[in-house]
Amino acid sequence: MLQPLAAIAAPSLATQGAPRGSVTSIDVVLWVGILIVAVIVGGAIIMYLRRRLLAKDAGAHSGGLLLHDLRDMLKRGEISEEEFQAAKDAITARVSGKPLPPRPPRPVRDDALRAPPGFDLLGRPLPRPAGDGGAGPSTSPRSGERPGGPAERR
Repeated sequence: MLQPLAAIAAPSLATQGAPRGSVTSIDVVLWVGILIVAVIVGGAIIMYLRRRLLAKDAGAHSGGLLLHDLRDMLKRGEISEEEFQAAKDAITARVSGKPLPPRPPRPVRDDALRAPPGFDLLGRPLPRPAGDGGAGPSTSPRSGERPGGPAERR
C-alpha cells in the first residue's frame, strides 16, 4: 500500500510525459546548446593560439633583411661592398621614412642573347594575341644574322 501513495505523492518527470528511455525536446535543446557553446569555446581557443603563434613569427623578421644579416652575407662573400652599402642605405631610408634612393641601372652584357621585338631567340615570330588586327612583327630578322645581333643591341 505504500507504493501507490509514493507514486501519487512524488511523480517523476520520466513517467509523467514520456516513457522511460525516450528523448524529450528539453533534452535535445540542452545538448544542442552544449554543442554550440563547445564549438564557440573551441574556436576562441584556436583563434588565440593562432594569433600567438603568428605574432612570434612576425616579430622575428618583420622588416625583411636586417643589417646583421647583410653583414654576414658580406663576410661570406655573397654580396659585394657596393651591394652592401646600397642595401644598407635602402634600409636606413625606409626606417627613417625618407624616399628610397634610386636604383642604378643593371649592367648590360655584350654577350647576352637578345631577340628583336616580336621574335623569339631562334628568329621565329611570337604568336599574336587573339583578336589582334595585324599588329606585331611583319618581317623576320635578316637571315644569317643572329637574333639580338650587333645591329639590334642597344
